[in-house]
Amino acid sequence: LRPGQLSVRATMANRILSLAAFLLLVAVVAAQPQPPPGGRPPPGGRPPPGGRPPPKGGMPGPPVDRKSYRTFFEALVEPAAPEKVEIPLDDETEIRFVAATGGIQKWVQDKISLEGLNMKTDANREKFEKMAADNKAKAVEFHVQAIKNGATFQEAHIGMALAQFKNLPEGAQEEALEKAKEKVASRPDGRKERTREHATEANHMEKEAIAQLTTDEERKAWVLDVLENGPPHAKKMREEKQKEKEAKAAGK
Repeated sequence: LRPGQLSVRATMANRILSLAAFLLLVAVVAAQPQPPPGGRPPPGGRPPPGGRPPPKGGMPGPPVDRKSYRTFFEALVEPAAPEKVEIPLDDETEIRFVAATGGIQKWVQDKISLEGLNMKTDANREKFEKMAADNKAKAVEFHVQAIKNGATFQEAHIGMALAQFKNLPEGAQEEALEKAKEKVASRPDGRKERTREHATEANHMEKEAIAQLTTDEERKAWVLDVLENGPPHAKKMREEKQKEKEAKAAGK
């Protein structure tokens, strides 16, 4: 938005992590021991903003610019009550999650292309930005409720992705599942174990933080903080990295 056009909803949207970012954060936690960029994530500090186009060599990139793609992703992928999952994920759930992240991205890309969606007019942009802001607010509430019911942030993210995946057309789900099985099977030896160890450690840190929350207001504030600054394990990694830099600078 240009100066003077920011609405209250748009301002709130900047504080809430995008649904795409949710998936990315979970992907980081469940796939590689790497902290979310800048804060949320993905899934931290400010994550690679939701709806990031897939990497080269993967699915075709979105037919729109990154900023528009992010907004379309957040607007088109509606929140869903998270499935109940536990970390570390079992093999079947891990495959479904990998399928969800890839399948949902492809569904958004196809919808943009087939329906010729664009943001060439202010009316279009405002329409999709409002949808995105509304969806993100709903997603936060779903995560707060899941945490209240005993889930961690990671588990709520993964559970929501799985629930959203079920809303895709059957054919899209089957195609994504086949690709996910191939992707998981091609991972280097030891990758799965390292991934699960990292996810389990991160989950333990989240449980400790969540145990200190006693009201829905505290849970919502914590969720928003995680979305803005990253989950506990990501913060710890940044702090350790900063200490290493300071120690290195002091040794010179």
